[in-house]
Amino acid sequence: SVIKRTGHFGTIQWEGVDPSFINLKYIPRHVNPAVGDSIITSGYSTVFPAGMFVGKIKEFKLRDESLFYDIKVELAQDFGKLNFVEVVRHRFKNERDSLERITIGEPK
Repeated sequence: SVIKRTGHFGTIQWEGVDPSFINLKYIPRHVNPAVGDSIITSGYSTVFPAGMFVGKIKEFKLRDESLFYDIKVELAQDFGKLNFVEVVRHRFKNERDSLERITIGEPK
């Protein structure tokens, strides 16, 4: 996922507690995130296309010894109240997977 304002990308992870929040990881300390910054999908996976709105930064902190921020993101969708989904089909998933296997190698 990407901080839309800055263009910096990281990894999102749900801690399994509150369905309204996720953590954005691996945003380096030289970045200046702000509460309210929009988080969008990066397009670096075959699951989600680029540019989809994920949520907004609710809070963040930077521990003295850390290289990365701890960023809490409030999701745009409350997954506790989800009653409709839309399946997004990645048209070139097979081709991309094949190219990744060739360039990166088969998973072990």
